[in-house]
Amino acid sequence: MKKVNILIVSIPILAFIIVGALVINNNPSSNLEKVTINQVGDFVLYLPLYVAKDKGFFEQQGLEVSIANSGGDDKSFAAVLSGEAQFAQGDPTFVAISKEKGGPGKVVATVVNKAPFWLVSTKNITIDSASDFEGKKIVTYLAPSTAYTLTVKLAQDKGLEVGEDYQIIQSQFGSELGPLFSGEADATLTLPPTVQEAVDKGAKIIFSYPQEFGDMAVTGLTTTDEYISENPETVHKVVRAYIKKH
Repeated sequence: MKKVNILIVSIPILAFIIVGALVINNNPSSNLEKVTINQVGDFVLYLPLYVAKDKGFFEQQGLEVSIANSGGDDKSFAAVLSGEAQFAQGDPTFVAISKEKGGPGKVVATVVNKAPFWLVSTKNITIDSASDFEGKKIVTYLAPSTAYTLTVKLAQDKGLEVGEDYQIIQSQFGSELGPLFSGEADATLTLPPTVQEAVDKGAKIIFSYPQEFGDMAVTGLTTTDEYISENPETVHKVVRAYIKKH
């Protein structure tokens, strides 16, 4: 009688184990390769990444992609160098800086190929060219970001030097409007959707960077030389998911 009781109890336990194993084996995500892409934060300019994730393009390539936010392009690339992330989506300037120091880094895809910056102002000023930077205080993102570098280049091409002929106030992403609306700055460099936010608060667009510059890699998908060498197919899969149309 004791043996019968044990048998009756064991059958449902065994069935539970078998069903559980089947559920695990039939879970598609358990067979996907995990990849982390680090970015500054959520921006409409990074739409290809979000579309690829939401539409299942990464899954179609056999990848389970996680998106992590760092708060800075330099921090995103640092996450790749440390192995915390496999890819960084951000300013490719930091790959160039790493290379100059003998370090690793490769841009494997271009995400944004135009300078997506505009100057906005709450003051009654006009900036038709960089010559009009003279005597003004302009907010840009932190050096050596592309935004900072392009602003300095525009002024240098007109014979103006930062610190002498005009001033740059460096700001973190997300806080660039502060100096403008406090009255400290004459104009602020920003990008969508913050441009519209500034306009809604009473500012006006006074200068367009896309009109000044042609195609360039402003935002790239970056990784390390070692990762490319060891995982070439994974790199191809990620890029294919980015560029997939539908």
